[in-house]
Order: sequence, then structure tokens, then C-alpha cells
Amino acid sequence: MALRQLAEVFEHLHPPLPWLPSGSNQHSGGGSSGREVENALLQAMSYAQSESAAAAAIEENKKQKEAELQEQAPDMSAEDKEKAQALAASDGKALRYAAETHLALRQVLSAAETSLGVWSGLSEGCRAQVQAMMACYSRISDRFFPSIRDVEAHHFKSFGHIPRYLTPPLPGGGCGALSKTSGGDGSGALQLPPAMLESVSKSMHLLLPSLLPSETFAPQREELVKHLEAIVLEGLGDSNATALGGPGALRPLTQLPKGASLTVFGSSANGFGSDHADLDMCLLVPPPPSSSSKAASANGKHLMNAPPPVNKPELVEGIGRALREASASGQLPNLTSLNSRASARIPVVNFMLDGIDCDISVHNPLAVRNTRLLATYAKCDPRLREVAYVVKHWAKRRKVNNASEGTLSSYGYLLCLVHFLQTRNPPVLPNLQALPPNWNGDPASAPLAPRRSDQLPNVMVCHPVDGRPVDTYFYEPPNGDYRALANFGRANQESVGALLVGFFYHLGGDFDMGERAVAVRSGVLPLSKLVKAEVDCWPTHTRLSIEDPFETW
Repeated sequence: MALRQLAEVFEHLHPPLPWLPSGSNQHSGGGSSGREVENALLQAMSYAQSESAAAAAIEENKKQKEAELQEQAPDMSAEDKEKAQALAASDGKALRYAAETHLALRQVLSAAETSLGVWSGLSEGCRAQVQAMMACYSRISDRFFPSIRDVEAHHFKSFGHIPRYLTPPLPGGGCGALSKTSGGDGSGALQLPPAMLESVSKSMHLLLPSLLPSETFAPQREELVKHLEAIVLEGLGDSNATALGGPGALRPLTQLPKGASLTVFGSSANGFGSDHADLDMCLLVPPPPSSSSKAASANGKHLMNAPPPVNKPELVEGIGRALREASASGQLPNLTSLNSRASARIPVVNFMLDGIDCDISVHNPLAVRNTRLLATYAKCDPRLREVAYVVKHWAKRRKVNNASEGTLSSYGYLLCLVHFLQTRNPPVLPNLQALPPNWNGDPASAPLAPRRSDQLPNVMVCHPVDGRPVDTYFYEPPNGDYRALANFGRANQESVGALLVGFFYHLGGDFDMGERAVAVRSGVLPLSKLVKAEVDCWPTHTRLSIEDPFETW
């Protein structure tokens, strides 16, 4: 029975491999001896070791080929370049297959460790081998290595440092100058010399003026957006029925209904931008009057910004024409690199204006709501912005701020930081998605974990790609009075230096990224990756996973 369970786990993750005994993947009745299970595990570990050596050879060969290609590229013919690139792609595919194989093998060994029926039937020697093998697995690269030293060497060569979880603790539970005491909640408390934390805070305050946006950042961009809005609205015109791409439309959409506006989202509006931040804008289009009342009352939920029947690619082409004409007429003399991407997943116009990278998309209320959520968090406690700017600066200097290269985006770091500050004891930030609209302002009465959906209002917007309704409710102070939110974290007296060090300590090893996902929406309530895999079909891996506050699937 235990052997069949292991086989089922393995087959769920990966096609059967040679180490599986014949007939072990049969889902029929029958049992298996502890010896059969042990032999299967020993063969699995032997297979993992051989695959590890093969993957290392492929990786080294791939790097050598890339170096040779870069050196010989100027003298190579197009045909030779194509062959070299095809070989590199083949090596990359082999490495990806190796990573999938190693991850699946790790899941099998982990299943053996956590299954009482399997583990109790293994010999002491086999248990020791399983534990030693698991210690040689890189949770960053999803690969087994021959020894822990090989794992450390790989990480140091790839990243310039050894992850904290690989650093053996010193006697007494400390790790160098760091020590950890249990707070009873599983999170632990980081203990550092006060003078060290004071020094970190002082260094941060000296650095922050060079990172924060200048005083002219907001007003200059507001003026620029007003100017662009006037040009876009004038260029597209101001009509009613003819602008809607419904069944009765007599011509393609080239104009806008009344009430359209250009709205900023992203780092230029969420409170975490810099003088060099991109300017992301969205043309919000109101729904036709006939559909507003229906959308607002659908399923008893409030639906904001119901999708108007507009032709987004057509609108993007129209925006591009309006900007091009404005540039030719001298209204936008510094506009360059204009590119209308009407066929993109989210149609958008890209351009440079006054040295700023600008984008204009059409009707993306979800991005606008997301921006407002982060902007509200930014106003809760000044320490969030101060730590965030330093973390973003660190990530940029370390070149670990590019999602396309396997690291986190600035948005990802912000979500991790907000979640970290929500889970401090006492908390620095509230859970805005759990606060009711009638919250009395008392921090003690603020729920830190989400309630049932029927206890909070729904603020639904449509997803910009597939149109599905998304609940974007979060607490926004009435009349723009942020005093109660600003008072929420007063009980937490940690300095920015302590919070910065604590954040790195938390994300670098204290947070169990193999079992849990970062979730701002859940706050202090742990979000199980296993639950996300079952409910939302998230992939199973041991890397850091972050749930979006609104797009939770």
C-alpha cells in the first residue's frame, strides 16, 4: 500500500521513470513490503544522483557554448549562428527537464518522510540516506547536488552569497550576530544589538533623500497627464452612440462616449514611485447608460466600471493617431518612440515624453483599484515607504528586480513587505481587505484576517483580459481622513532599521516558502500552497509564491 501511494504521488507530478518497480503504478489492491519500498527509494536516490551529475555537465557545457558563441559571433555565418542557438535551446530544454525531474523526486522523498506508514518501515540506514539526500537539494534551483558543499558552491557562484537556510546555526540557536527567540506564534523574534539597528536606521535616513521622488514629481506628472488627456479626448472626439461598438454601431469605434478620462496607475500613483518611474495611464470609458443599472445590481453586488462594449484595439490605434498628430502640430514637441500595440494581450500605446517612459491602455479599472490599494497602505505608516524604497534600491543594485529573469518585480517586493508588516507583533499595517467600511478606528477592533465575503461589501470590477468579475473591496477612509489608519501601527515601536533587517531575515529563511504563500489579502492567516494547488491549480514547487490581492486565482 505504501509503495503504491508513493507511485501515485510520483505519477501525479511526472511520467514514470526507470526506478519505479514494475506494477507499482497499478491502482489496484494489494500490499508491498517495507523492503520493496526501501529498494524503490534507494533506486530513486541513485537516479537523482546520476541525473544531478548529468545536469551539472549539461549546465557547464551550455555556459561554455554561450561563451564561445559570444566570442565567435562576429565571424560566424548566419547558418552557424542558427545551429549554435538551436544547440543552446536544446541544452536549456534538457536543464528544464532535469529541474522537473528533481522536483518530482524531491516530492517522492518528502512523501516518504511525512508518511508514518512508509517512514516507520524503513531501516535506519535508508532514513539517514533520505535525510542526507534532502539536505543536498537546492530549493532555489530545484536540483539535487552530490553534497551540501556543492549546493553552497552553486549558490555562491550564481548569486554571490549562500542562503541563510544553508548556514548551520551556532550553539544556542544564533547565527553569527543574529539570534532568534520563539514568540509562540512560529514566527520568532530577531534579536540584534541596539547599536547595530540604530546604525542601520541612520544609514537608511542618509540614503533616503536620494531615493525619494522630488517635490516636483507629483505636480509635473499631474500637469502632463492633464495635457495628454486633453489631446486624447479631443483627438478621439466626444460622441455617444457612435462610440459604442454594439450591434447598432454604424462604423468602427474611433470616438469616445462622454465621461471618459485618463487615469494614472502604477508606481507614479501608488506612493512608491521615483523621479525615473514609468508613467502608466489608463483611459477609463464609462458604460452606456442602458447597462449601468443592470451591471450595478448584478447578483446583488456592486459592479464598478462595467465593461463598455468598446473596441480596445481600435481605441488604441485612435490614441496613437491623436498623439502622432499632436507631435506633428507642435503640441507634444518632445514625444518620441511612439508605438501602438493594438494586438497585444492588453492593447497599449508606448511612447517617450519629456524623458519619461509612458503607456496608455484602455479601460483597466483593476489596475486602478490595485494602485489605490497600495496608495492607501502607503498612507498608513511612513515606515512602509521608507523600508520599501531601500529594498527597491537594494534589489536594483543586486540585479534581482526583474521578473522575466526569475527574480521579483518591484510590485512583488512591495507585496512581500506589506505582508511582513501586517504580521509583526504588534502589527505595523492593518489588513485593509478585512476592515469593514464602518470601522471605528480602534486598532484593537481591527480584524487582521479576512472575514466571510457576506460580512463585507463587494466592489466588483471586470478583468481587462477575460472580463471575469473581480472583487476589489478594501477599506478607504471616509472623506479622505487617514488619521485612524495612521494611528493603527503606533503600538509597534520598531525602527526602520529593525524592520529592514527583520524583513530580510523573514524572507531569507524564517518564512516557510515551501509550504506557504505570501498573501496580503489573508494577512496573519497563513495561506497554504497545498490549498492553492487544489483550489486554484497553482503549480507545486518550493520557490516563493505570492498571491495577488485581487487576482487570487
